[in-house]
Amino acid sequence: MTKREIFYQEALFEVITTQSKYIYDLAVLDQHFLSNIKKFIPEIISQKKYHDMFSKIEPIITVTRKFFASLLRVWREDIMLKEIYDVVDEYFGMCSETYEKYAMNYRWMMAAIDAETHDNKKFGDLIEKLNSHSLAQRQQFSYYVYRPIQRVPQVPLLFRTVLKQTEPGSEEQKLCLKALNRTEEVCTLTRKWSVVDKLRVITIDIFLDDEKI
Repeated sequence: MTKREIFYQEALFEVITTQSKYIYDLAVLDQHFLSNIKKFIPEIISQKKYHDMFSKIEPIITVTRKFFASLLRVWREDIMLKEIYDVVDEYFGMCSETYEKYAMNYRWMMAAIDAETHDNKKFGDLIEKLNSHSLAQRQQFSYYVYRPIQRVPQVPLLFRTVLKQTEPGSEEQKLCLKALNRTEEVCTLTRKWSVVDKLRVITIDIFLDDEKI
């Protein structure tokens, strides 16, 4: 293999290794944090509040698990990862709405979590206990909730690195460009709605402050 081919394969494999870390973080979010919070419905938090705050997380976890399973299948069937572009294109086409909804509600969700932590001592104590557990890997609950927002813009950057290692005019370059464009579409959507959601939270805060006067 040439140096370019080696760098190309390493760049492609980086997509899988970083996705592996992401899927692990989502597992911590789901199995450590959310599962333990669920155990205290309705003693500490009501079913409605739980649903309002966390209902957008489960679809993210579901589609991400499917995507990672497909990536592993590609890797097991062909170490050269020739089918990875089709899998990425399909996944980001399928999950765009899921991530868009998550981005739309992210800042509101964090504001709601902060409010509940502040106003509900039992909930705050539970989150503090979960944060201090070894499974949290010295990270806060907020870190894991933020991971989907953080991950989306990372993927286009990874494919830009892959693109630099493709041969100009090659089939790999065309496929990589298609996958890159698809990931950037989702990135643009989440970025747009993150801004809109930020403005919504600011508006709500101003309204609440006015109500207190």
